[in-house]
Amino acid sequence: VLRAADFASGATYLSEAKQVHLRKGYDWDLSLDLAMQDAERALTRALGPVVKAEEIPPKLWRVWQLAGRRGFVRSQMQPQAGPELWGMGSAFLLRETELAHLLMGSVSLDLEKREVTLLLSMSKTDPGGKGARRTRSCVCSYPPEDEGESDCPFHATLLVMAERTKVLRGMGYEEEELREFTVVGQVGCPTLMVTKEAMIAALRKDVEEACKSSDLAKHRLAAPNLDRVTGHSLRRSGAKDAVKRHGLPLAMVQWLGRWGSSAVQGYVEDTLEEMPENKVALTTWEGVARKTLEQTAKFEEIQKMIELVKTEVRTNDRNTRTMVQEIRDQARPKLVLNLSTLMVHATAR
Repeated sequence: VLRAADFASGATYLSEAKQVHLRKGYDWDLSLDLAMQDAERALTRALGPVVKAEEIPPKLWRVWQLAGRRGFVRSQMQPQAGPELWGMGSAFLLRETELAHLLMGSVSLDLEKREVTLLLSMSKTDPGGKGARRTRSCVCSYPPEDEGESDCPFHATLLVMAERTKVLRGMGYEEEELREFTVVGQVGCPTLMVTKEAMIAALRKDVEEACKSSDLAKHRLAAPNLDRVTGHSLRRSGAKDAVKRHGLPLAMVQWLGRWGSSAVQGYVEDTLEEMPENKVALTTWEGVARKTLEQTAKFEEIQKMIELVKTEVRTNDRNTRTMVQEIRDQARPKLVLNLSTLMVHATAR
């Protein structure tokens, strides 16, 4: 019955049936175990590749932004925030429910450093409710007072928070009361949380309008399959973008997305298959370590050249000292990797 109904996760239902059977006090013997194994094999046989949520490149929101966001509309129960909301969700690898439940008091913006920190309390890998802090920096180099780019973690979040604050303050709420409201509110009633269904519907509508209004071919973008856009699309898109565009190691993407297992590989395997071998190497700590060693060797070679210059010219010459210092500053790597702890450290200037 489960197979005929196209249930891809039929084995999960079998497990639940076994638990109900035991809770009601019935015996479970070897013959039932064998029957369960046969049923699981039948359910998983020839399922084919896993159907994944459609990828929505975060770049699409920036392209739509440049096109003037033509066609942007919202229904009464959909989120007030514009497409920058999806840029924010992709940057932090959020599911649609995590984005809808995020409180304003859980968002911290540092305008001077152009950084944004989220305290994420909703997670399947955090049943104890400890929460997880994740910080992203500006990637578009615009100052805080500018609109910035819709796929920039800092500016997307800044715009979402600014618009949300403006709406709630206009309704008479004080600053200290804003912390208890969600970052996303409904168009018809801004104080109400947006449902999962309304979030997905708004996301699909924005993708459709962005594709209609933008020159996708010019920006080397393909139109996503709207039927496959789900609540996991932002999470999968953000993970792939972190690897492909920003070159983050898989271990860092796994930490950013709060994955407790190697499930992250299922999100980015398409990207790894498309990337040249030398770029794939940088997505592993081993690749980073090799690159660090190569840069260290180059730095040591330049140091020897500096020492040679010092011995051949008068070291008390001001111009020479300035030249040597400039060479040293340019040669010194900005980051170094501790191979024992696998921690990245900034070099002192």
